[in-house]
Amino acid sequence: SIPYRVKLGSFVGVFVPSGLYVVSILMFLRFGFILGQLGIICTLALLLLSYTINLLTTLSISAISTNGTIRGGGAYYMISRCLGPEFGGSIGLVFFLGQVFNSGMNAVGIVEPLLYNLGARGNNVGESDGVLLSLLPRGEWCQFAYATFILFICLTVAIVGSQTVSKAGSILFFVLFASIISIPVSTFTKQAFNDGYIDYTGLSWETFKGNLFPHFTKGAAGSLLSGKESFYSLFGVFFPATAGIFAGAGMSSELRKPSKSIPKGTLWGLLFTFLCYAVVVVFMSCAIPRGSLHKEVQIIQLVSSVQWLIFLGELSTSIFSIIVGMVGAAYVLEAIAKDSILPGLGVFGKHPLVSLLFTWFLTQICLFSDVNKIASLITMAFLLTFIVMNLACFLLEISAAPNFRPSFKYFDRYTAFAGGIISVVAMIIVDLSLIHISEPTRHSLI
Repeated sequence: SIPYRVKLGSFVGVFVPSGLYVVSILMFLRFGFILGQLGIICTLALLLLSYTINLLTTLSISAISTNGTIRGGGAYYMISRCLGPEFGGSIGLVFFLGQVFNSGMNAVGIVEPLLYNLGARGNNVGESDGVLLSLLPRGEWCQFAYATFILFICLTVAIVGSQTVSKAGSILFFVLFASIISIPVSTFTKQAFNDGYIDYTGLSWETFKGNLFPHFTKGAAGSLLSGKESFYSLFGVFFPATAGIFAGAGMSSELRKPSKSIPKGTLWGLLFTFLCYAVVVVFMSCAIPRGSLHKEVQIIQLVSSVQWLIFLGELSTSIFSIIVGMVGAAYVLEAIAKDSILPGLGVFGKHPLVSLLFTWFLTQICLFSDVNKIASLITMAFLLTFIVMNLACFLLEISAAPNFRPSFKYFDRYTAFAGGIISVVAMIIVDLSLIHISEPTRHSLI
């Protein structure tokens, strides 16, 4: 097994990774942008849709995890042991790439708050000193270097072992939780201000009413489109912020009791992160006018009473998501290699450290892309995995397969079928969002 020896329990092994992996850097960097476009009603509807998909798929994950012995490989192992290694291998590679993309997105995404807080004033118009310190030089290659350094640190921690990762995860989890709590608290403690650029009202009924309904614009901070945003394009950006439900299952070989820890830790992790997201959305919509949401990507930190704590929260979720993403992806690659279903992968099964280094290399390549573009690719990869996971459970259940007798009582054929159908619908929505992104870009280039 890759550099891990200490077996983990439900809290440290599943709940903490799920919490840190689901509450991603997108919450801090893109929730202002999404709320400014969709308004509170549609943002909460999008949150419910995303978590309905996650919950139904989690029921399928829980069913498979209580059906027998779960070894390394997470989602790949579960699918391949239900539908066969050949079928599982294809979707396993998709899930592997999804985790790689997710690690890359967090590495790219953390550079924004890093320069916002610690960047030095540059020569370009609009560049200013960091909010906390004026320390780091700016520039395209400087940003690439920062992301590369962060990836290397995460790789080093992953190589050390599970005890270090679990201790780091527990600390980072409580830092993230404190930063999330500071968001609603700041709406009570932060004085209203208008500096000519950002208008902050604090808790206000008028602000809430102004943020209630959708108002799609173009050119808002965080947008990639040359035209107006749409529900489709925003779903493609939003969904990856909720889709880390395989984080605990991906560490299956390091859990003391996988069949108990995966359902329990993942379900509690879903509830915790849903409440966190809902609280953040509601309090932001009550305190930050829509015009301010359109202007500033770092609006959450800008209106916080404790800006340094928001920065630490961004660092916490990003760093741990990178570590868990790379390690989980490496486990999948190792499991695929051991099943010998694809030629040329044998070295990853014989030398697990090589699979981790290869995963790190692919994540490094992701640094050349943009957060929004990577987010859409993550969405497609995760939804494909969700569809196959639900499909596998549905087919096994309706066929009354003798080798499928899960002890998880909240699962049945209807939850699996509903999870698969909703995931397909979500995939169509994301596909429309990718078309929506590429069309205006192509026309603008012409």
